[in-house]
Amino acid sequence: MMRTFWLVAGLVAVSFCGAEAAPMRREVRCCIKVPADDGVGERPYCFNIAAKPARRGKRICRAIGGELQQPAPIR
Repeated sequence: MMRTFWLVAGLVAVSFCGAEAAPMRREVRCCIKVPADDGVGERPYCFNIAAKPARRGKRICRAIGGELQQPAPIR
């Protein structure tokens, strides 16, 4: 009985960890200014840049004239 429990617990742990085994790319939140919808002024347009390492994403953001924001929330 105890052996079956540990076998099932091990399989459950492997199934959950197996999906996360690949290294995740760190997302950098970048905002640039774009013309407003009404044509008067500017508004921010924010998006995520997934790069590895994260400093590459920061460099890309700065190269296109963007500003770095707080990291995006994890979904």
